[in-house]
Amino acid sequence: MTTADLPAPPVPAECDLRDLDGFMLNTERLLASELWALADGKWFKAAVSLWCRAWKQVPAASLPDDDAVLASFAGISVAQLRREKWVVLRGFYKCSDGRLYHKTLAEDAMRAWKSKQRRVDERAAEAERLRLWRERRKNGGANPPENGNGNGERTPYEAGTKGVRQGQGQGQGQGQGQGENTFEGAPVSQPHPASPERWRYEQAEPWVAGLVAAGCKVGPKNWPAWKALVEKHGNELVRTAAAGVPADERWPDAIEKAITARGAQVGSISDRVRAKTVRITT
Repeated sequence: MTTADLPAPPVPAECDLRDLDGFMLNTERLLASELWALADGKWFKAAVSLWCRAWKQVPAASLPDDDAVLASFAGISVAQLRREKWVVLRGFYKCSDGRLYHKTLAEDAMRAWKSKQRRVDERAAEAERLRLWRERRKNGGANPPENGNGNGERTPYEAGTKGVRQGQGQGQGQGQGQGENTFEGAPVSQPHPASPERWRYEQAEPWVAGLVAAGCKVGPKNWPAWKALVEKHGNELVRTAAAGVPADERWPDAIEKAITARGAQVGSISDRVRAKTVRITT
């Protein structure tokens, strides 16, 4: 069979998902798969290793058709790969570009790629809207149209900037205290306003994938609380704390309490170590 007879790749050549650390695993589909039925522990581990490697390749969901490279990726010898290729590479097929693609992984890669491209397009549109407005203002034009956030002066993606403050011009007593930042890119100390539009942007971000992989209950209504928690403590600490919380209780407030308790425990251990050190040295 010539290259021309092979199917076209299921994802575009520029599909790059290396900034996304994980893919969604459909457990029902996995348990019903031929790989689950046929592979034992060692070969199943090798197969999953190749899935993970394929996700980080460009194009995503693909691997080079090179036995030496595949064996290295899978953590087995070339001889073992060639003998067990029928199970280790199950689900992969060769395409017209000469690479191997995994059908199921490619479906998830296309979903992630479309979401990522949509986010890029949204940012470009917002940047263009802001550029045109600034040009009009420079030439004495009118105020910009609202961008859905009650803030015509900023785009949703200019993170870390100040938004329009409410309550100014309403009197000394009311103006102070109502000047909260309503912009979505508010500093960490400010809550992130929840909106369907912002959630569509955020759910493609690596921090969401990390929490989902840790079993955290992240959704369109509570993601602002999760993001504030991640920005406060860091993704790694939040995920580590989540591992110590029962699966059905992995909500932001429970993780915050777990992190606080973890800090208190570490502080207590440090105090005891210092006390012993003092006794030894004295």
